[in-house]
Amino acid sequence: MPTRNYHNQITGWIGTITNIDDIKRSEALVQQSQQQLQRQLAEIEAIYQSAPIGLNVLDTDLRFLRINQRLAEINGLSVEAHIGRTVRELFPDLADTVEQLLRPILETGEALLNVEIHGETPAKPGVKRTWLEQFLPLKDGDRVIGISTVCEEITERIQVEAALRQSEERFRNMADNAPVMVWVTDATGYCTYLSKTWYEFTGQTEATGLGLGWLKAVHPDDREFSKDIFLKANERYEAFRLEYRLRRQDGEYRWSIDAASPWFGEDGEFKGYIGSVIDIHDRKQAEERYRTLFESMNEGFCVIEMLFDEHNKPFDYRFLEINPLFEQQTGLKQAEGKTARQLLPDLEPHWFEIYGKVALTGEPVRFENGSEVMNRWFDVSAFRTGEPESRKVAILFKDISDRKQVEAQRQRSEAILQAFIAASPITLALFDRELRFLYANEALAKINQLPLSEHLGRTLWEVVPQMAPQFAPLLLQIMETQQPVLNVEFSGEVRPGVFRSTIANHYPVCLPNGEAIGVGVAVMDVTELTLAQQELRESEARFRTLADNISQFAWMADENGWIFWYNQRWFDYTGTTLEEMQGWGWQQVHHPDHLERVVKKFRHCMETGETWEDTFPLRGKDGQYRWFLSRAIPVRDERGKVLRWFGTNTDITDRQQAEEALRQSEERYRCLAESIPQLVWTANREGALLDVNQRWTEFTGVTLEQVRITGWEAVVHPEDLPILSQRWNEAVQQKTAYQAEGRMRRADGIYRWHLHQAIPQKNERGEIVKWFGTATDIEAQKQLEIERHRLLEQEQAARSAAERANRIKDEFLAVLSHELRSPLNPILGWTKLLQTRKLDETKTAQALATIERNARLQTQLIDDLLDVAKILRGKLSLNVTSVNLSFAIESAIETVRTAAIAKSISLNIVLPNIGQVSADAARLQQIVWNLLSNAIKFTGNHGQVNITLEQVGNLAEITVKDTGKGINPEFLPYIFESFRQEDASITRKYGGLGLGLAIVRQLVEAHGGTIAADSPGEGMGATFTVQLPLLNVEPEIKHTNELPPQELDMTGIRILAVDDDPDARELLTVLLTQYGAEVVTVASAAQALATLESFPPDVLVSDIGMPQVDGYTLIQKIRALPPEKGGQVPAIALTAYAREDDRQRALDTGYQRHVTKPLEPEQLVRSAIALARTK
Repeated sequence: MPTRNYHNQITGWIGTITNIDDIKRSEALVQQSQQQLQRQLAEIEAIYQSAPIGLNVLDTDLRFLRINQRLAEINGLSVEAHIGRTVRELFPDLADTVEQLLRPILETGEALLNVEIHGETPAKPGVKRTWLEQFLPLKDGDRVIGISTVCEEITERIQVEAALRQSEERFRNMADNAPVMVWVTDATGYCTYLSKTWYEFTGQTEATGLGLGWLKAVHPDDREFSKDIFLKANERYEAFRLEYRLRRQDGEYRWSIDAASPWFGEDGEFKGYIGSVIDIHDRKQAEERYRTLFESMNEGFCVIEMLFDEHNKPFDYRFLEINPLFEQQTGLKQAEGKTARQLLPDLEPHWFEIYGKVALTGEPVRFENGSEVMNRWFDVSAFRTGEPESRKVAILFKDISDRKQVEAQRQRSEAILQAFIAASPITLALFDRELRFLYANEALAKINQLPLSEHLGRTLWEVVPQMAPQFAPLLLQIMETQQPVLNVEFSGEVRPGVFRSTIANHYPVCLPNGEAIGVGVAVMDVTELTLAQQELRESEARFRTLADNISQFAWMADENGWIFWYNQRWFDYTGTTLEEMQGWGWQQVHHPDHLERVVKKFRHCMETGETWEDTFPLRGKDGQYRWFLSRAIPVRDERGKVLRWFGTNTDITDRQQAEEALRQSEERYRCLAESIPQLVWTANREGALLDVNQRWTEFTGVTLEQVRITGWEAVVHPEDLPILSQRWNEAVQQKTAYQAEGRMRRADGIYRWHLHQAIPQKNERGEIVKWFGTATDIEAQKQLEIERHRLLEQEQAARSAAERANRIKDEFLAVLSHELRSPLNPILGWTKLLQTRKLDETKTAQALATIERNARLQTQLIDDLLDVAKILRGKLSLNVTSVNLSFAIESAIETVRTAAIAKSISLNIVLPNIGQVSADAARLQQIVWNLLSNAIKFTGNHGQVNITLEQVGNLAEITVKDTGKGINPEFLPYIFESFRQEDASITRKYGGLGLGLAIVRQLVEAHGGTIAADSPGEGMGATFTVQLPLLNVEPEIKHTNELPPQELDMTGIRILAVDDDPDARELLTVLLTQYGAEVVTVASAAQALATLESFPPDVLVSDIGMPQVDGYTLIQKIRALPPEKGGQVPAIALTAYAREDDRQRALDTGYQRHVTKPLEPEQLVRSAIALARTK
């Protein structure tokens, strides 16, 4: 771009050269990325077509838009036969099922996952197959445009799972009631017996395991649902079976099966449950492994090139292509491009023979085979691909090693189960139709006290002759009816000298055709349980003896309150018999004045199940009444049902008398508490309020009943509660006096400070039984403390503010000294060089430009200081007119454009003509210039600065956004403060006094606007937004230039210049003469007055600060002269006094214009020409 002189003549050119090497490299990278993208798309298409699972895309009419080879093979049709045809057209038998599944997806846009579909396809007519389907909606925005399907055939997996279930079913009849651990409950669900194996496994004892204690050995996460299933089954007398984790005595939780059936007495009455628990942890883990295997089954795929020797015999093959699952299925890594023998030198020859035949004949094959070298089994489909001469074979395969191992695992499981049954402590036996022992385990041998070898092959009569008469007919009946007989009890001699108590379950063993071939028997030895029941009866007898010898009366009632037992002390005191007292006969010895109340409360507790407690007098056999405390508690079963009541009566006559004495003592305490000015309270040893005085209730507005519900904490200020609670807990723990200060809420909601004090009342053992406390109002004292604290904080804050102000002032003065001195260095340096007159024309121009630039910089610093001074004194004045924002912003942009070009910064400008604002045009330009100058200063080379103007409601919004260094988030709140700089150190990169943005904010607010700064962080640029109110007038184009550049001609204009500085006078002479003026300069006011008559000027230009007579006095003396002697000569004050007060004083004393130093030549020339024309 050109540079021009004052006569608008081109004096030079400024140009830039931009390195676009990065752009060229970027274009090459884009082209390379496009090529790579095309290759990736081709690879994705290849993977799609070779995927081992079926993939397809349907439109909204369920028409095939896309399908891969695998799904086409599953369907038995070619890929081309699918495209464009609907599901119903191709698979009419499956259409109803498929459409019923897919139509909701098109309507709701929700995916349908893990759907099993059964049916036939043309691929295998007549063969029922199963597929696992995933249906996913395809969307364009919120609109469903089709469905994507993922299909995996799981027919073989279903068959394997079915085979596994059948295998398990074969063992269920034998194993259902033959676990390791056995338990028995009564009719209430109370566990009355646990086998020895339970205790050995769990580590529990009878004390911890019986009842519902067995649940404590169950994993906490399984405990509630296990208890719920058990109790619900117990209510319905139903058999149940559940799985839960059981804690072994070493702490490990192991999965177990708990199965049980109800057992009934001969009269059909429900007796309880007999159940068994088996550790299935290893089997559970095996099932999890099988499930993971089935869910993760996938297929591998590869394309190979067969290699033949000179005799056309295949000897190797090379992997041309492999899919992502290849490595997972085969274990071969980085196989592509390598031969099989390179990867597996010892690979079996049959693989080469099979694939070689496919390559030569073109006949596809499917087979299963294993490789010892790879230690895997595979299900393989191989077919020739490409031209016959290419000898390429495509292989679709699946690793079926796990499936091959299933059968072996199942056989091992059967063997393990057989061993488990053999080792089970539960007696197991199998009889044939002649009642011979075909099978028996060691547990049976142990019960009969005979070796196992003496059971097998022998009849029931031969082994246990004493039991045979009872059980032989039963076994024959079971085989005839094919109905099981459960819970058969036996107690007696099983063989000579051997006595046992047992409970047995009997099941018929039948062939698939229904023929009964024998009976299976599971027998539980309950000999120890029977002995335990006998011990229980003896224990009850001991209880009655103990109850008859306690000091209280004791009694028991049924669930309805009907008393059926009293201890002997009741009869001794009342002189009655059980026949007189049973049922409700006890009312005979109750005092008639209390009987109705006692009976009513007693009946209420019997109905609700609540613990009953009451006091009343009972008549003794001597006719005298004594007071008793009676208490009864319910005895419940595991379901919470009341079975009976157990009660006692304790003689409290002496205690009643003591309580009366205590009541009189408390009455005296009450009188004292109500007579003192404090708030008085008592509390139990835990701190719950027992009583308060009337003043406490009146102050808080809370009754004793209310505070007993809410607690005393409800009337304490929330901020004071922690310290009060802490002090209280310390006093309770240490059994010492309590004292703390805290605020209590008055009835009107106002909190007042109180001193809380309390002392403990202790019993003879030193234990706290009660607290006596007071709360004393100390509000006045606390307010004095608060006021002292507030004054101290104010003094500390003032000191901190003063120290901060001093620190900022010191920093500012240091920066000011630096900033004012910095421009002087190049000015003085270049001036010295110019004085040597040894510089050529280019260096001279460079020197003058540098001097001018630094002089302008120093001028700007001084102007900023003057603006801040005006703002601080409230003297900032605005010359407000209607201003077109676009022109004002453009003017500011022009002043910084050269600086932007120098740093190759791109200026992006959007300035629509949105209207006018009421503003000082110069100040408005100053605002925008300052923001733009900062943006360019803090933006690096080749950066970008955006300047936009837009209308937001009735506001004009100016935005200046750069890509520069950004603003530290911690400094952002202080960015508009005076003298604040993010980096005020001597090593800072950017200069300035830290005043620019402070002045901008003051100027914006003086115009009724707002300014905001934002930055994502350091290195991420900054954005400044200014909003100013718009005027309600049409946009107007207004040019503010008084004179166009070509009219700056002072020919014929006489100028009298006054300045005591010789350099200034010389500058004025050269400057004004250059524009064609006739100039006379003088050094003082006296010389100026003397020259007026000899040289009548058209314009007077005078300095203000001169010795003896200043410029103000000079103009006053001139204005006192008559017009013919120059009294009305137009005058310009040319001065370094640049404050608003200085300008106003110059105008008031007689000057028409006020121009500040350092001198702007065009400003002075324009002012002089304008004044000359007014003369």
